[in-house]
Amino acid sequence: MGNRAWKNTDKLNSLFLARYDSDPERVIFTDVKPDHLSSSLFYPMIEILRSQTRLLSIPIGYHHPKNQTDFENNNPEYKLKRDEQRNMLKHEMVEFVRQVLDKPSSIKPV
Repeated sequence: MGNRAWKNTDKLNSLFLARYDSDPERVIFTDVKPDHLSSSLFYPMIEILRSQTRLLSIPIGYHHPKNQTDFENNNPEYKLKRDEQRNMLKHEMVEFVRQVLDKPSSIKPV
């Protein structure tokens, strides 16, 4: 996951700059925190796809520093942190999709 760029329109700006909420009464997973990562990284992308707006991926020449990658790969605490983040993101996606399927018009940025 890397940088994001989008056409400067009110519609797209509102998707990427919004904070999305989940319904605490309905969540299955206890680690769901949409405002932590998903609101800025994934939910806007899903909304763009749902609205059938054109979405492009453009590669950039970014290379993660090798010493940082080595540090992260050899650090058990870092691995645990990344595992927790991956699980949280999966759980947030499940909750978001459940909301979309249950009430497609109810998913709006807040």
